[in-house]
Amino acid sequence: MLKEEKIQRLTEILTKTKTVFILKEIEQLGKQEGIVLNSIEGIIQELVDEGKVMSEKIGNRIYFWLWRDVEAQRMAIEQAKQQEDFNTLEEQIKSLSAELDQLEQNKPKDTTDLVQMLQQLNEEVDTLQTQVKTFEKEQATDFGKIEQELLTMTKDCQVVTDNLFAIQKFCRDKFNMSSKDVQQQLGIPQDLDYL
Repeated sequence: MLKEEKIQRLTEILTKTKTVFILKEIEQLGKQEGIVLNSIEGIIQELVDEGKVMSEKIGNRIYFWLWRDVEAQRMAIEQAKQQEDFNTLEEQIKSLSAELDQLEQNKPKDTTDLVQMLQQLNEEVDTLQTQVKTFEKEQATDFGKIEQELLTMTKDCQVVTDNLFAIQKFCRDKFNMSSKDVQQQLGIPQDLDYL
């Protein structure tokens, strides 16, 4: 016997009378209907978990019942939930259809528009690459000029330093002063040296 048949027969047993049953009573009635005794408890528990059969523990016994009006209420609630889900899905479909229509309106009418756009972008890329090459050449030229100017300035600084040392020697020899006094009088730093 298939599981669905067992479930159907057990729900018929529970709905025949408006009464409550304990598990042993359901097992006896199920056995009479041809349901294997070991599977009845599992099926009943599954029906309770799904909310299709009601159960309540009173004292040390658990009572089970399923009345037609309770089943009808459960089915009405389930139908209302399914209708709500359906309405939500329907709204999502409408929203997605509107988005699709908008995308179709915004798409280019012809691939020639895309080709023209691609050509324009390629021309811009070429122009920018040419500008980059020009800047690189100018930078190399400017760097060379700066390097030459730096060498010239270094040589000029060396000449000035030579002259300062010559003045310092002249003053030391002519006025019989110490190097420290000459540096102090002329404002020459003590750590003056060649570059």
